Amino acid sequence: MKAVTLVAPLIVIGLFTGHEPSLVILGGVFILVLDLMVPPGPRTRFMLSVSVIYTATFAIGMLISMVDYLVAPLLALGFFFIAYLKVYPRAFLFIIYAGVFFLIGIINQNSTLTATGIGSLDVLIGGLWAILLTAIFPSRKFFKRQTTDQSVQEHHQQQQSRAKLTWQDKFKPFTSNLSIHSKNFQYALAFAITSVIGLLITQWFKLPEPGWVLATIFAILVPFADVYLDFNRGVHRIIGTIIGGIIAVLIIESIEDKALLTLLLLLFSGIYVYVAGTKNYAFRMIFVTVMVLLLIDIPNPSRDLISSLIRFESIIIGALLSILTLFVAWIIPKTRSNHASRKVG
Repeated sequence: MKAVTLVAPLIVIGLFTGHEPSLVILGGVFILVLDLMVPPGPRTRFMLSVSVIYTATFAIGMLISMVDYLVAPLLALGFFFIAYLKVYPRAFLFIIYAGVFFLIGIINQNSTLTATGIGSLDVLIGGLWAILLTAIFPSRKFFKRQTTDQSVQEHHQQQQSRAKLTWQDKFKPFTSNLSIHSKNFQYALAFAITSVIGLLITQWFKLPEPGWVLATIFAILVPFADVYLDFNRGVHRIIGTIIGGIIAVLIIESIEDKALLTLLLLLFSGIYVYVAGTKNYAFRMIFVTVMVLLLIDIPNPSRDLISSLIRFESIIIGALLSILTLFVAWIIPKTRSNHASRKVG
């Protein structure tokens, strides 16, 4: 009900004004997901801060896309920073969503200062509209929650203990992991390097839509739970991303109406709200991938056989690069470590 209330007015306004509400929808949907997943207690100020962060990361991405030869190093720096913030596990889900906005901004093909301002305003409006709805219609939690008085009291105690932390304590996870020996640092570096290689490949082969390669890499390598990926999680993420990419290509090539594409974006976004907390990585990645690729296509539609083939090629390139990174950076070292420990045992 809340999702319908969020999107219906936006679509109606978009149809009458000709304005694309896709960024507004995404900004609102991510806030609704956070409303379902944050712990019990006050959340309006928190969600407002998150909405501002989303807006800022999208604007930064669009500004970077306008600097030509600096796109690759700034892309690497941005993705490294986003991935490195895994040192704060509680905040990483919110950081992932910020990364999605950064990705959408940096691959925008019509970046100008005016477009940056309009797009950023769309993201902010979507977040504010969703925050208003969460205040009017308090969520019934779809995920398991600790709702007893004892759990709420424990939550308040945790908040009080966190409030006593100094700024040095809060920044300690960030500074203590600034080492090549840190797993979080290695993960962020591998993710940044893979993204830049993907971008350079698209430039070398002059692929017209680099966003499809970067979106595939982002969807596969940005973990939702842990940087210590095992083989099964990596495979599930790859399978889900490829299936989602195929579904997105079929939808985009079959439908030209932007309003209908926006409605489908709403449908997949609404389903994602319900599956965001599941442990089925493949199932979850399907909807994330479709959402991101629809957002890439709606502002810059292209309908022909050559574009379809290029998009499939881009998905395969991104998946292969991600598989290579998974094996080189995590799976092979982990396998060697397991064999060494067995020999010692």
